[in-house]
Amino acid sequence: MRSHKIVPLLLIASLLSGCFRSKREQIPFLQSEYNPKNVSYRMSTGSILRVVVTPLFNYGAEISDSDLEKIEKSFKQALLKKGCFECVFEDNIPFIDYARAIPNNLFEKLIKQYDADAILFMGLTQYSPYTPIQLGARMQLIELCSNKIIWGIDEVFDASQEKVYFGVKHYQRAHTLNAFETLDELGQLSPEYFSAYVGQKIYETLPESF
Repeated sequence: MRSHKIVPLLLIASLLSGCFRSKREQIPFLQSEYNPKNVSYRMSTGSILRVVVTPLFNYGAEISDSDLEKIEKSFKQALLKKGCFECVFEDNIPFIDYARAIPNNLFEKLIKQYDADAILFMGLTQYSPYTPIQLGARMQLIELCSNKIIWGIDEVFDASQEKVYFGVKHYQRAHTLNAFETLDELGQLSPEYFSAYVGQKIYETLPESF
């Protein structure tokens, strides 16, 4: 008789455990963080104190000019918040496919004109504004004196992935004063909030030595 009583109790305990686990998965700050995977590092020759930052180049993504401007602004703000080096935002640098060729005298000009140590190429590779939002970014930090890529990332952030979904929701809640449930998905609907989250995650991968 005693064993028959144990089975229902175990079943109830199992169901309660499943409910608690389900609730836990709905709480953003209990979720494990999404960490970009396609990141590369290389030791710099010297200190990286001043960096020229290019405009956000579009590598073929279908995006409106207004959304491109919003994403570029978010990326720049995220970089400034990181505060790892002084930024010089140069809007007059033309599009350069740095994976193929870079003008020979470009780096020399940047050293002379800005006393810069590196150049940061910012690029957009993929963009889908409809829920779930997708945003792909490709960035490389090149040391001017050595022509070496000392940091790079090529990542697609997809809100259909659970960690990204909860990450951007938690970011939105932490950076807005509005707690209405109707706006709880704002981070999934606004390119500004989503790209702000993406920018933060991207620049978290920069080495602390910068």
